[in-house]
Amino acid sequence: SIRMLDETINAYKPLQAEFEVEEKKVAEIKKRCEEDGASIAKEKEKWNAMLVTRTKNDNATALDDEEGMKVQKESIQLAKKKLEDVAVAEERWQKAKEIWAEAESRLADCANNLATLKNPIESETRRVK
Repeated sequence: SIRMLDETINAYKPLQAEFEVEEKKVAEIKKRCEEDGASIAKEKEKWNAMLVTRTKNDNATALDDEEGMKVQKESIQLAKKKLEDVAVAEERWQKAKEIWAEAESRLADCANNLATLKNPIESETRRVK
């Protein structure tokens, strides 16, 4: 029974190490996802605000002010382009969040495997003592 305990402990150690590595990966992915999400939200807010402002300015610009009209139209086009870029970033962010969820799922599986091994180790250790 001590040999069985040793075998179980030997199986547990690499799993514990794997769990710690996965835990660090998940923490890093989570941190990056949260930072990216905040950054994307900020960019979206910024360019939406510019689009609204420039559209109002464009509507208020006198029709005979060709330069003013041109500047407003260019600003509106820039804001729309930036919002398209933000939409692409949001799609990538959604994929990153899926990867994060998969990593958390693997981590949970690893934690369950550890718990499965830990119970016999603890009960066998108590029995041997």
